[in-house]
Amino acid sequence: MSSFIAAPTYGLKELEQERSAAKQWMENIRQKVKDKKVSFRSEVIDGVISAEATIVDYAESQNINLIVVGTRGRSGFSKVLLGSVASKVVTYAHCPVLVVK
Repeated sequence: MSSFIAAPTYGLKELEQERSAAKQWMENIRQKVKDKKVSFRSEVIDGVISAEATIVDYAESQNINLIVVGTRGRSGFSKVLLGSVASKVVTYAHCPVLVVK
């Protein structure tokens, strides 16, 4: 029998790097739409539940009226056009979902 006990800081450096990269990516988009008079708000969120549940729960709690989600469509026959996260967001979201490939 073996077990693995992670220290509370296990993976925090990598998680912070991912958050930083996501914030930079969103800032680049903000700069591109700044002069086009497009209303833009971004927030990097993470949760302890699945990605799709985190997205749907956040959208509901913030009264979001449109979710935009990307897809790669890589796995499974039923997900040929949509990825699994996008497919579940479309299924469970309370508002319209725009899927971008």
